[in-house]
Amino acid sequence: ADAEFRDKVKFFGGSWWPARSIVAKALESRFDVHPSGHVVEFSQGGVPWKEHLFQLEQEQELGEAGKVLYAIYADQAGKWRIQCVPVNPNSFENRLSLPEAWRGVRDS
Repeated sequence: ADAEFRDKVKFFGGSWWPARSIVAKALESRFDVHPSGHVVEFSQGGVPWKEHLFQLEQEQELGEAGKVLYAIYADQAGKWRIQCVPVNPNSFENRLSLPEAWRGVRDS
């Protein structure tokens, strides 16, 4: 139990909490990514962003029209990825799915 507790503290202190500022900056600059403001860009992958995004959207009272639909980021190999934002942090349903023709496309 001690090791598990330490791992949790290390994750929240070293990764999860610092991610909030990364997500906040991405949310702040979303109109630089796309004029709609519906896309955020993270400079790197591996950021635990979903919970922070939902909290920040609520805190900033963005409403339905102001919500982010997609997150883009470079993975560890330097390849760009896009991820749809789910309707809630634990959902597999997206706010807006990618067009069917784009789904699963790689390196095109």
